[in-house]
Amino acid sequence: MKRSKRQHRKPKSERRRSEKAQPTQHNSHPDSSPRHQLPPPGIVNLLHNSLHLAPYDDALLERSLTRWQFGDWDSLAGITLETLQSHPHRAKLALLAAAAHFHHNNAPAVRQFITSAREWGCSRQLISQILLAGVHNTLGRAAAARGSHGRAMAHFETSIAIGTPNSDAHLLAKARLHHQSDDTHS
Repeated sequence: MKRSKRQHRKPKSERRRSEKAQPTQHNSHPDSSPRHQLPPPGIVNLLHNSLHLAPYDDALLERSLTRWQFGDWDSLAGITLETLQSHPHRAKLALLAAAAHFHHNNAPAVRQFITSAREWGCSRQLISQILLAGVHNTLGRAAAARGSHGRAMAHFETSIAIGTPNSDAHLLAKARLHHQSDDTHS
């Protein structure tokens, strides 16, 4: 007498229980781990902690641009690479800090900040613009020190127009002339 396949099969409820009870077969290689297993708790904490970003100053870029426009090199030189590590605008900020160090004749810091700006995505064109603007600012300071305010204004305007093309270069140049003249006399 022939038995049907159905008679040899276990009822559905028993099959499910027996499938759950059996351990899953895994690759015996020590480096392999099943996909459904969670990493050990130490790794979970490490991954969780790495997702938290350090806080940053939302207004730092805006303040730094204003300080650059006014020629406030002392304030900009106070920016550190550590401060910029987690800032979303760190490339531009590093470039502005490099400009300040340029005006303080601090060549190693200029190289360090420009290198960081490049690594963080700042374009060569923007770096060139800010450095060229710095040259015009230096020429403006020299003209102001000689008492040639007309020539100083022209260089300051050119500097600001190169560095921040959409700004009111004439108005900002007046403020920069005043600020830079105070720096040359102190």
